[in-house]
Amino acid sequence: MSTKLVGQVWDYVLTSNERAVLQAYAEHANHATNVARPGLRLVAWMTDLHLTTGRRIVRGFVARGVFLLADPPSQHRATAYAIRLSRLAAKDPYVDGTGRVRGTTTLPLTRNPGVANARSRGSTEVAPRYPNLVNPHIEQDAGTRSIDRGRRGGLRSVGEVLREAQSVG
Repeated sequence: MSTKLVGQVWDYVLTSNERAVLQAYAEHANHATNVARPGLRLVAWMTDLHLTTGRRIVRGFVARGVFLLADPPSQHRATAYAIRLSRLAAKDPYVDGTGRVRGTTTLPLTRNPGVANARSRGSTEVAPRYPNLVNPHIEQDAGTRSIDRGRRGGLRSVGEVLREAQSVG
């Protein structure tokens, strides 16, 4: 379950049915890869929508580029989709009656991990202390994520990463 995606769904402009379907997929997504594989019958049951309505909404997400085919369906396995929320239109932040901004929209991920907020005026890129700790086993590639399948499935211990960072720097 990716609580990160479940929370981010609220920051985008969607219809109520689209939001319900996207919440169901986000609830089943892998936190590291954003890949979800719930069956359409389960999504229809979770959202109280008809099966064909859920199928129509999923096809719409695929056409808009929100869902990317990660793994085609096979016998007894549903289609796996990688979820890209960056393809959706973001909401404006919530402003209460006093004029104060209460909610923030999710900022798009930048390719520069040292920049905290690219929209602020004084943002400068800061080199991370340990560059390999940014995402040690996930490599960003043109907006999609792919797991680096090196030794031991791409995962390294913190000690290995720190030793490598100290030897480089």
